[in-house]
Amino acid sequence: MHRFVTEFYQKPVAVNDIGYVSYHNDRYVLDLLGLSSYETLLRYYEQPDWLAIIINDYNIDLVIVYEYDFNIPKRWIKLGQLYLGMPLVSAADSRVSFYAARESAISEIYAALQCFAPTLPGNAKFIFTYTP
Repeated sequence: MHRFVTEFYQKPVAVNDIGYVSYHNDRYVLDLLGLSSYETLLRYYEQPDWLAIIINDYNIDLVIVYEYDFNIPKRWIKLGQLYLGMPLVSAADSRVSFYAARESAISEIYAALQCFAPTLPGNAKFIFTYTP
């Protein structure tokens, strides 16, 4: 995910937990479940539609998350999933989902994912769930 957002997408993103995605990344990374965003923590407990609200407030187009952690807004478009293809060591799951939060962002994110997918190492793979 770090390599995707620093080399291919290069825009602000929202993720479950900032971790390595934010390391040496000059773009904003919105932490949705970690400890780096007090505002996110407050909204998580205060509003059922907090996720859509905070993504809109921060003008984020790409959301990369473990699906089971969230009630994904219906208007978001799932572009696909990154499968690690290796035993879990530090990741919480073997796959992570990529969502376009705005329809207007689909083509740009999709194009970046198409460039990124062939560069994945080993048994890792990106499975597209959206086709233009």
